[in-house]
Amino acid sequence: MSGASDPIARILLGLTCLMGVVVAVVAYIALVRAPALVAGPEDPEVSGASGARAGVAPSVAQLSCDPLSFELDQCPPGQICIGGLCELDEPPRICGEGELCDACTCEGDLVCYLHRCRREPPPPNDVCLQPTVHESMTYLARECSRAGDDRDAILSTLSCSVDDWKKLAIDPDKLDTILAAFPDRLSIHFASGSPRGSAPLSPAHRAHYVESIRAHRQALLGAKQVLIIGRSSPDGDPDANYELALRRIDVVTELLREASADDGGALLDVPLRAWSLASESPLTPSRYRNFYSRVSITHSAKDDARLASLLDRELDPRHIDDWRWLYGTINRVVLVIPIPCDGTEWDPAEMSSFQGDRR
Repeated sequence: MSGASDPIARILLGLTCLMGVVVAVVAYIALVRAPALVAGPEDPEVSGASGARAGVAPSVAQLSCDPLSFELDQCPPGQICIGGLCELDEPPRICGEGELCDACTCEGDLVCYLHRCRREPPPPNDVCLQPTVHESMTYLARECSRAGDDRDAILSTLSCSVDDWKKLAIDPDKLDTILAAFPDRLSIHFASGSPRGSAPLSPAHRAHYVESIRAHRQALLGAKQVLIIGRSSPDGDPDANYELALRRIDVVTELLREASADDGGALLDVPLRAWSLASESPLTPSRYRNFYSRVSITHSAKDDARLASLLDRELDPRHIDDWRWLYGTINRVVLVIPIPCDGTEWDPAEMSSFQGDRR
């Protein structure tokens, strides 16, 4: 029995000794070598009992602060509370004329306008500062902007193409609200079937149109763009109505250029954005009265007076002839909308643009 147990005892004793060696190595690494490995080799420039590195300032932990507090002593001298941490109070960078100004302050009398430091531009047309126009220009500039990823690009309604304007017309309520914001809008009405083919307007009708439009010459000449929107009455063949609306647009374009000419023969020189709605979403008397009836021009003084009279009151349904005449007349129309703004105007009161960005 004793002979068989001696080898086993020797094996157990060997394993015990091996285990003791492993434990000793692990203890040595954990207690002696690990701190040295973490600290790294001794820096030859380290001197003094403090062990600080020569020429390197000890790091200072950022202090927390309350950004909503008005206490001035939350942060050490030379620091301010930004986003809940004490940061160095660095003076703003100063930019010169022509430099990008989104992250700096313009020097002297320069202002940050259209993303660059510039001389202060003249104030805009008073119409452009009206709240309803302000809202419309902001909406249009963003809808039609071609800025893409170019931060220096300018949001402007002059980037609106005819297709963009037609897309806005998909929502009649939105279009009505936008167009009604511009106070110099005109409505040019035509008789049923007029103009017929290539036949010109009669001299009397043409003279009446031109004279009536000429009273609004300054608004047309002061516009940065003019919308010309043709409509036709909802009855009849849709294709024929569309062609009729296009002919009316052409006639009104001629009338606008003639009415805006001065004694020397200068013509209206602003972008014209023209398109046809034909008989889409026809106007009702109440809708026309609320959004488009500011200046209504027909082919004669007599019809001007009749239209104004019928719009001035609610029609009795029994007066069917008046109702039909009114309904047809307000839809046989070309809407002329002079827009004096493009969304880049300088607002000296707010020092900001209609785009909602710093100027």
